Amino acid sequence: MCQNRRQMYMVSVIIPVYNVEAYVERCLHSVVAQKQIALEVIVVDDCGTDSSMNIVKRVFEQVACSHRIEHHTRNRGLSAARNTGLDVARGKYVYFLDSDDWLKDETVLWQLVEIAENNQSVCVVGEYQDCESSSGKIMSIPYQYGKLHQLHTSAEVVDCFVNNRIPVTAWNKLVRRDFLQENRLYFEEGILHEDSLWTFQLMSRLPSLTLLPEVTYCYALNPESIMNKMDETKIKRRTDSSVVVLDKMESVVDSFCDIPTKNKLSVYIDETRNYMYRRLLTDGLTWQMFTRFYRQTHRPMKWKKWGKLSMKQKVAHLDQLLPSYVGRYYFLFLYKFLYQK
Repeated sequence: MCQNRRQMYMVSVIIPVYNVEAYVERCLHSVVAQKQIALEVIVVDDCGTDSSMNIVKRVFEQVACSHRIEHHTRNRGLSAARNTGLDVARGKYVYFLDSDDWLKDETVLWQLVEIAENNQSVCVVGEYQDCESSSGKIMSIPYQYGKLHQLHTSAEVVDCFVNNRIPVTAWNKLVRRDFLQENRLYFEEGILHEDSLWTFQLMSRLPSLTLLPEVTYCYALNPESIMNKMDETKIKRRTDSSVVVLDKMESVVDSFCDIPTKNKLSVYIDETRNYMYRRLLTDGLTWQMFTRFYRQTHRPMKWKKWGKLSMKQKVAHLDQLLPSYVGRYYFLFLYKFLYQK
């Protein structure tokens, strides 16, 4: 353990590593530079093919700080790597950090823990900034909270989440480790959109949360990956993953007895479903693939819930009130005339 640090505030920073030799050193240095806090750095080697792990070992040889390296025997993906880190973590809090991103400054973790302790929050979320991956130039700050928001009940957390005030990312969230483990909040392995599902499961269960109006995380944008055309294999994997995510979200909602919360989360799922439809159509989903995907994920809305929607929501979700063979035509109409740019 690094000397002169307070053991009671230990944070486990979990960093999955896979083919990030150009960025991982920047990431690690932003973590080991953290001040005023006892932390353990958990790097999970997911069997990459570049020199990332050599860089990791060199950084740890240069810096005297508590760390551990967990090795997978084969490449298992981001979800599995995070789960491995969570299983071996010993900190009071867990913080997920992607290996091409970095922490904003040397006091980020101390700030987050102080707020969690002072407000008795199970989770603390800071703002993040989008940065150009190689230069680090700030591009935007997507979420700006303006002031400190303290949410002390599950209902307040759900309200904030369904109103899209909380990013659907695993990173940049400080969370009590015992809460994650007691609620079995692990990542679904083998799918895309794992962050969306995990965040939904987390926010539907959180009893308290604090939003910090300061940038704590630098997210590396990779323009090349955004511009790459999705091929048929990637599109199929995305559609299969979307089916899994939506089904598991529905399972979470079905377990709720609180009707108002259940209705809010159901509307959120409808919005997520429609977002996935739009995203896949943009990526080049064929009519046949879209038809199959729509039938797999179509969930007719109850009239009782329909009456509680705003007019804007009713227009957006009318397809969920219709049979699937009619609803998909309505959705495509909206996509063509309202959503497509």
